Amino acid sequence: MVEFDGRDLSPANSGEWANIKGAEFYNCRFLGVETSNFLGSQGLRFIDCRFEQCNLSNINVTGFVLRDGIFESCKLVGINWTSCASLMGPQFKDCKIDLSVFQRLKLRSLECSQCSAKEVDFAEADLSKSNFTGSTL
Repeated sequence: MVEFDGRDLSPANSGEWANIKGAEFYNCRFLGVETSNFLGSQGLRFIDCRFEQCNLSNINVTGFVLRDGIFESCKLVGINWTSCASLMGPQFKDCKIDLSVFQRLKLRSLECSQCSAKEVDFAEADLSKSNFTGSTL
């Protein structure tokens, strides 16, 4: 298994981490990354990672584990978050998450501030104690 810890990852160095299976990223920062950088990747684990100015629209997150991830100024349109193996504690700040699916997920204390969340499917999701300050739903 490949592990990355405390790294800054960008498209410029994607050759060492893109298209891999079963990699684990701990406390990494992704800056300006595109969906194409993850094509073919499977079973990835992101723990305490930060995504800034990334365009991950329509990414297939099947089997991904995302824990305590921060997404800031990212485009995350059309993602079916229900296909993650685990989604815990995501924070979205100044992001575009339109047309995404969070159906039936337990997202207590979800942070979604200053975001565009148009036509997002939150049906039967647990959004107790969540914050949507400044967001457009």
